[in-house]
This record gives sequence, structure tokens and C-alpha cells, in this order.
Amino acid sequence: MNVGYADDVTLSRTLSVALADQDKTVEDESSHLNSWAEDNKMTLNGGKSLLLQICFSRSVPIPPTITLGGQPVPSVDCAKGLGFLIDKDLTFNEQVNSMISNASRRLHYLRLLTKQGTSVTDLIQIYLALVRPVLEYGHVLLVGCSKEQELAIERVQRRALRIISLGGRRSVPDLPTLKSRREDAAVHLFQRMLQEDHPLHDLVPPSRSAPLMISSAASVVASTKSPSVLLTKLQLEVNSRRQNGLEITRRQQYIDSGDYLLKGKTLKAVTVLEEPYATKKITDEGTDFHGFVIDIVKELSSSLGFSYELYVSPDGKYGAPKENNTQWSGVIGEIMSGRADVAVAPVTISSEREQVVDFTNPFMDLGAGLLMKKPEPEGTSIFAFLQPFKGTVWFSILGALLGTAILLYVTSRLRFKCDIGDQNYYNDRKFNFKNSLWLTYWSIVRKGGEPAPRSLPSRILAGAWWFFTLIVISTYTANLTAFLTVKRLVSPIKSIDDLASQNSIPFGVTQETFLYSFFKGQVDTGSVYERMWDSMQTTEMFPPSSMKGVEWVREERYVLIEETPFLEYTVRTDQNCELMLLGKPFLFKGYGFATRRGSAIKKELSVGILKLQESGKMSELRDKWWPKDGCPLDGQSSNVNEASALGLDIFLGVFYVLGAAAILAVIVTAVQVIYYRFCNFGEKLKKMNSNRRTSLKNHVLRRQSTDVNLH
Repeated sequence: MNVGYADDVTLSRTLSVALADQDKTVEDESSHLNSWAEDNKMTLNGGKSLLLQICFSRSVPIPPTITLGGQPVPSVDCAKGLGFLIDKDLTFNEQVNSMISNASRRLHYLRLLTKQGTSVTDLIQIYLALVRPVLEYGHVLLVGCSKEQELAIERVQRRALRIISLGGRRSVPDLPTLKSRREDAAVHLFQRMLQEDHPLHDLVPPSRSAPLMISSAASVVASTKSPSVLLTKLQLEVNSRRQNGLEITRRQQYIDSGDYLLKGKTLKAVTVLEEPYATKKITDEGTDFHGFVIDIVKELSSSLGFSYELYVSPDGKYGAPKENNTQWSGVIGEIMSGRADVAVAPVTISSEREQVVDFTNPFMDLGAGLLMKKPEPEGTSIFAFLQPFKGTVWFSILGALLGTAILLYVTSRLRFKCDIGDQNYYNDRKFNFKNSLWLTYWSIVRKGGEPAPRSLPSRILAGAWWFFTLIVISTYTANLTAFLTVKRLVSPIKSIDDLASQNSIPFGVTQETFLYSFFKGQVDTGSVYERMWDSMQTTEMFPPSSMKGVEWVREERYVLIEETPFLEYTVRTDQNCELMLLGKPFLFKGYGFATRRGSAIKKELSVGILKLQESGKMSELRDKWWPKDGCPLDGQSSNVNEASALGLDIFLGVFYVLGAAAILAVIVTAVQVIYYRFCNFGEKLKKMNSNRRTSLKNHVLRRQSTDVNLH
């Protein structure tokens, strides 16, 4: 039996955008290839085939549907041909990143050989044989690469020379830059392309009747075959092709007018089910979608005149690059594959996603926040009634009380000693220190007592003291309510620095989201985000969805890092009000609708979003789905419309004071009884004799009075 095997078969078709929808050449050729394979008893593997469409027009045509060997050929944004990665935008980012990654891994051999004492000459030869060829594979196509790509490639060679030179401690020969070698190789290739028998001769621009003039501030050069001129022409041609597409000219007549691009069309829209953005309800009439972004797309559909077919992303993800970095998951992958025209979901706009899809203007601003279950409130102190004033204030009030009592006693004693005024009216004699202290005490607790001040100095002191106590008691009463009724939450985490510095509470982000990709890309940055990513990798607690992360927060000590609109909605609508946000938001971004690269619908959707924002409709829709009332975001206070009864723990301190005073009163009474009944016997006899003499005298007086009456 004869077995045939074929590899690296390529079908290509170059045509204008205007004819893309009508042209069926690729489908016909693929059908012919299927027939040829069957006739030759061969089986084509459609699953391992790839469909790559390169187009720079604003209106990107829908990729054709191709089937090989009974299997559909998937549409991709990047494909490898002869070991060279070609992306649909001809930016060659994937190829450059692959070259740098492979070459950097080979630098490890240089490090090992350097440690073993290999000579500089041998190390240079090893670099030229093992590392530089990786950086120069297909390098003539990278002549028009960006400045960032150019620097990244040169950085690998500088690292190799730094390893060979032991960090500059020994000299190494100068090597030509990789850029100059690319330019020389491109010039050499272009010179060969000028020959008519060269396979790429058709790519050379038509010859000019006059010499090509290149002017600069220093000189004017006239040449038709100078390498510098040819290189310049080659660079211009490469840049032109990268901007306009390979053999696809970006002509004005192929661009839709724009005003009527969406009108009357039906868009294939993909979304992710997540409250409050999009929810699905199945009824007898069919599937019904509700949510914030659903309302937005309904408004856009009404104003722009298009219809849409909405479906849910199969994996329920927003989108992150897969391991090969050429394909994405979630709604981003749906857009890249051409299965959807627009992603109607809260997709965070990021630089990484901007490289594979286009975004409309943001319809909502956001930041990243921290969600945590509310800790147990800080217990009220037993002596909470002392908290309205600091200790220094209490001691100052006590000092003022004692000072006023002493001053009242001194002034009254002086007036009594000097016999000033009518002592029968001015009761200065009664203001001993005990009574003076008693007056200041009952004044501050707002209870009446004796003696009352009657002299002018006493009334001046008492009046000033009463005014002082009025201010103090009013202030104390006003603050006492807050200190007795408000239970403060004490959270061990107040910022992302606190979160990164602790290891007792695990935290994480939702898988395959912008935040997941962001933290993953912070390796070797030395930032607080890198420390957070290291901690997250240690615990490996990455919830598969945002709602699953909220469940983890409720069930255990866990902090969820998520975008603030979702967190605010979750906290506001929490039935038990057991969730709270920590610290301030960080990493501010925006939500936008994603479209395919170069899609012309992006502009119309962006204009529609701007009109919704300018008319106030966007704010109205946000207020509809994000309640203003509900649970507090910081978890510090409860609903103001609900009153809660105070517990006994609030008043324990007051009861303790009352109990201590009662016990003290009993003790003092017992001491006095014991002292006067058993210890002070001499004073007791003296008092008894005095009482007896008084009693005898009264008896004599009564007897004399009786005798007088008898006469």
C-alpha cells in the first residue's frame, strides 16, 4: 500500500475589499483540493489548517467558510509559515516576541560556559552560531519594524555581550548591530530582486524615467541603483504594505460612507452573563436578556437603525490570551474568530486587548477595588460613657471642679472671718470645703442642693461655674450618642500595600479577566503588584467567575480583587449587608464594546455612545441598575431608616459606677457604725452625760413650770 504525505500547502488569494463578499475563489480552490486529495487517496486535516485574513480596510469582510477533510478550518489572527509568524495586521509582534524568547533561553548556555572559563573568542563564536541566527530568521521582513521592536531585539545582543564580558570586566569585540545587518540583507535581496529572473521581481516598483532624487538638509543625491536609495525604496514599500495590506490597496471607493454603514444591518453580538450588566431569562416566548449593557445596545440599535442577534460566550469569560498567545478565550476570542461582530459586555480596555481587537469609546469608567466580608464590630468599652472626651479633658474638668470648690471655700471663709455683711443672711459660714465641693458636684450633674450661694463673690463663682457646666454637659451629651450607638469596624487591610504585606488573608482575581492578565504581566517589575501576584500564586485561589469569588468572600476569610462597578453593585444589593469595600480604588480604566480590528462599525458605535452620554441617557441607565440606597460601601453604618435597640453592654460601665457607689456607701455606713458604737467610747460617755444633764435640766424646768401652775 502506498502512503502519501504532504505538508506546508498554502492557498492564497489577493482581491479588493469591494469584491470580497462575491468572490468564491478560495472556497472553490479548497473544494478542488478536497477532490484532488480524495482522488489520490489522501486525507486533509482541516483541524490543523488555519485561515488568516489580512485586511486594513475600515470595513473588514467576513472570512470565508472553508472545509478540508470534512472539518472546518478555524479563522485565526496569527499563523506560522515556514517557521515565521504572520499576524493579520502585519505588525510581526508575535514573531519578534517568539524570536526574543527563544534567543533569551539560549543565553543560558553562554552563562554556563562563561562560569567554566571559556575564552571570549569561543563565546563569540557560540553566540554567532546559536543565538544570533534565531534573531535573524526572516529578518528582511522586519526592516520596517517599530522602534520598540528594534530596541527589544538589540537588547538581546547587548545582554549576550554583557554575559561574555563578565559585566564589563573584560573586553569583547564590537559586533555590528542587528539593525544594520537587516538593512544590508534587505539591500542585497532588493538588488537580486531587480533581476528579471528572480521570483520576487514582480514586487519591484516600475522603473522611473528620471533618476530618483533624495534630498536632505546636507546634500542632494541622485541615483537609481545606490544601495541607500534602494533601501529607502524598500523601507517605503514595506511600510506602505504594512499600512495598506499585502496587494490590497486602501482606496476611498472601497470604504463605506459611514452614515449608513449600520443602518438596516444585523450584527452578531456576544455577551457574558453577569449582574447587573446582562442576565438571561427564558420564557415561553423565547430568551429575553436584561441588564445595563443590554439597555445600552437597545438604545444604540434604536438610534443607529441596526438589529442584533445576541448570544452568550460559550466559556463565559471576558477574554485572555491562551498559552500560544495567538488565540484568546472569552468574548475577545469570539470577536477574533469572526463568530461575533461586537462584544456587548463590560470589557475592560487594555493595551494587550487593543492589539487584537478595537474598542469603542468607554461607556463607563472604573477602577479596581477590594471586596471583603465585614469583620466583627469593635466591642464597646465598658466605660464607653467616658469616650466622648479624651483623658486630658476629663482631668481638666476635674481640676476645674476642685479649683472652683477651693476658691469658693476660701472666699467664704475670708468673708466669715472678717465678718463682712449680715451673717444671718449671707451664709458664708456654711461654705466649708465639704459643702463647697458638694455645690460644684451637684451643679455639674444638674441637680439642686444646699447651701445656695448668697454673697456676691459666691454668686459670681457659682454663675461662671454653671455656665461652664452648661457647655460641657451639652457637648458631652451630643457626643455620647455617637459613641454609645456606633460600633466601628476594624479591618486589618486598608490599602493594596497592606494586602500585599500580609499573608493571613488569601486574595485573588477572577480567571481570564483583564485584572488576571494585568497581575500576571507584572513579573520582574518590582512593584507592589508583583508582590500581590506572588502571593496569589502561592494560594492559587483564582475564582472561575466573579460571582464565585463573592461566594468565597462570604464563606471564608478571602479578599476578591475586582472592578469597582461590579463590587459596588454587589455590596449595595447584599441582602445581609455583610460585605464591604476596602481602601481606595486603583488602576483606573474604562469599559468599551469590542469589535474586530479595522471594523468600520466601531466609529458609529462610539458616536452613539457619546450621544447617550451627552444627553444624560447613560447616567439614567446607570442609576436604573445601580441603587443609590442599600448597604453602605464601607460597612461602617447601617441603613439610616432603621433604628436598632441598644444592648446592655452599652450601659455596663454606668451600672458598674452605680454599684461601686452603692458598695462604697454601705462600707462607709458600716465603718461609721462600728466606729461610733465600739471604738469611740469616751466620746460616747461624754455625749451621754451631756444628754443626761440636758434631760435633767429640761425635767427641772418642766417641774418648775408645773409648780407655778399649781399655785
